[in-house]
Amino acid sequence: MIKRGFTLAEVLVTLGIIGVLATLTIPALMSNYQKEQIATSLVKAISAMEIANSIMIVQNEMYGIRENCLGLQDEEDIANATTKYEDKCFEPHIMSKLGAAKIDKNVTYNNADLNGTETIDYTSQYIYQNKNNIAYIFPGNNFGKYIRLWIDVNGIEKKPNQKAKDLFEVYIDIDNEGTILPVGSKRFAADPDLGGESWETSGKCSKTDDFTTMDWTYCSGSIVDNSGKVIYKWN
Repeated sequence: MIKRGFTLAEVLVTLGIIGVLATLTIPALMSNYQKEQIATSLVKAISAMEIANSIMIVQNEMYGIRENCLGLQDEEDIANATTKYEDKCFEPHIMSKLGAAKIDKNVTYNNADLNGTETIDYTSQYIYQNKNNIAYIFPGNNFGKYIRLWIDVNGIEKKPNQKAKDLFEVYIDIDNEGTILPVGSKRFAADPDLGGESWETSGKCSKTDDFTTMDWTYCSGSIVDNSGKVIYKWN
């Protein structure tokens, strides 16, 4: 019996099928890998920041961040808490614990929704980045006793520099030993002073969210509550 090999046409058809399958599957695999890396980096960055706050309090024998680090009493105005935290807490105590360095330049963030709709550009003046390319950014305008912190999980040089894809928002509680509250997390919703909703009860950063204005801030809570996984839409 004569064994016949593959013809050139058959080989080309087979390669074409393999190419089509690769085109369909590789982007999905890459996207899943990227989401996993982003989520893991966010959880680690939050943990590192929380630990650094706790170490600062213990090493410097502080009663708490509000009284000793910021120099505020309970009844005092905390309108400038973000600036004071940066100057009196973060730079002298926490920055070195995170292995971060201050970047002396402004960085423009394209404030676009996950659906790609461009809204405004944001230029940050408070950026600290460590050797693992985790950037900690203070956008200002603290929410009462909660200091807003943005975390860029892959550094300011690497794209997309887009909210909910590599940029996330958390709150620092200056009355609770620097506890980090991912916006929209269960801990965030349970805080009596915030009285907020979780990502789950609000539908923000859920599988069906269409990402209207500011919904992106709840994505940090969604990731943390889902054990470091991205479940929301990732266009």
